[in-house]
Amino acid sequence: MKKVLTIDGGGIKGVFPVAFLAELEEQLGEPIVEYFDLVVGTSTGGIIALGLGLGFSAKEMLSFYESYGPNIFLPKKQGFWAGLARRITTGYADMLFDTKYDAKVLKNALDGLFGNRIIGNSKVRLVIPSFNIQKGMVRMYKTRHHPRFELDWKKSAVEAALATAAAPLYFQTFRTASGVPLVDGGVFANNPIGLAAVEAVGVLKWNPEELLILSLGCTEEPFDINLEKENLGVADWKMGLIEVFMRSQSSSSYGIATLLAENHTYHNVYRINPITPSKLYALDGVKRIGLLRSLADETARYEVAEIRKRGFLDTRAETFIPFP
Repeated sequence: MKKVLTIDGGGIKGVFPVAFLAELEEQLGEPIVEYFDLVVGTSTGGIIALGLGLGFSAKEMLSFYESYGPNIFLPKKQGFWAGLARRITTGYADMLFDTKYDAKVLKNALDGLFGNRIIGNSKVRLVIPSFNIQKGMVRMYKTRHHPRFELDWKKSAVEAALATAAAPLYFQTFRTASGVPLVDGGVFANNPIGLAAVEAVGVLKWNPEELLILSLGCTEEPFDINLEKENLGVADWKMGLIEVFMRSQSSSSYGIATLLAENHTYHNVYRINPITPSKLYALDGVKRIGLLRSLADETARYEVAEIRKRGFLDTRAETFIPFP
């Protein structure tokens, strides 16, 4: 069997999937990444994927989130115009004239975590998506798990992490050394399970009948759109339009994965993404880190048996040997 792990984007809500993985490691007594042949992560999920691939335990990555999350999501000091906008509007006023958070704080934290490590140091195949806003096209960072992937493996892990996590409005656009402007892979693949299935079946040519895909979300809340009104305006949608895009992408991504990889004999695509009360968790809600961790602990209690039953933890993955 070939086993694939995917991790959604979600800012500080990434505490949920990484804490969940830490619980699995506690059960196994060894790194969870040893059990997967391919790891695909977007945004915060990309940071977690990079960390696991580079040899950090899920517990160490969880500690990174708990230690650095509050500073990473510390708002910039807002000037006169943002203050005026806040008086006139609600919700996202701080982001009308500037990004809400300073990407330099995130970069410093990632520098301290990854140092000079490159993508090619990963012990597992990786796919980390971002988006090129100059060319209007997808930009992927990958290990050298195919002969034609000749350049990405040389890139620094910090570059890949900053590119995949450069969420519009929240963090500034990331620019590579040559000036290529990249933003969060979540703009097209916040749930990367579809990308993972395409990579596994279309690129790596793995047999769909021998695939197991575990997809971890960062929690979601009940969909809150006024269904009684047909002519929805800006005041009705608010930021709900972005949520529509995210939900539709996630749904289509899951559909792609099941179409490409689902085995008719047994269900080999499994997703864990708890539904939580409205407004409880937010992309930048650092005050709820402890709650997210407790949610992961509780979820793991009843999901571990199912994950074992489906074969995800039966055997270690084969050693990944990159193309020379």
